[in-house]
Amino acid sequence: MIRAIMFDLDGTLVQSEKLKAQSYAIAAQRLLGSSEPDARAVEAYREIVGAERHVTSRRST
Repeated sequence: MIRAIMFDLDGTLVQSEKLKAQSYAIAAQRLLGSSEPDARAVEAYREIVGAERHVTSRRST
């Protein structure tokens, strides 16, 4: 029987924004075949974090 449910709105229990940005940079690195994480991915993530979905979907690089 479920007695409780816990929600973690980002930043409440764990600060995961930096980890997400870094993971995107590593993914871009692997896709581009670069030798280091792509800092542009981190910057792009910072620009859209917290924005509404329709805003982020229109973000271009």
